[in-house]
Amino acid sequence: YHTWSRGPGDPDEDKKAKRQSIHEDRIRKYRNLTDKFLNGS
Repeated sequence: YHTWSRGPGDPDEDKKAKRQSIHEDRIRKYRNLTDKFLNGS
């Protein structure tokens, strides 16, 4: 079990986390679209 020890205000880590969540959100939306497309046809 590993906890990330992050100092207060680490902008680099924040950017990475934000980018990761945005990326996951895009993948989720894309998957939803393809699901709708496949189910609708």
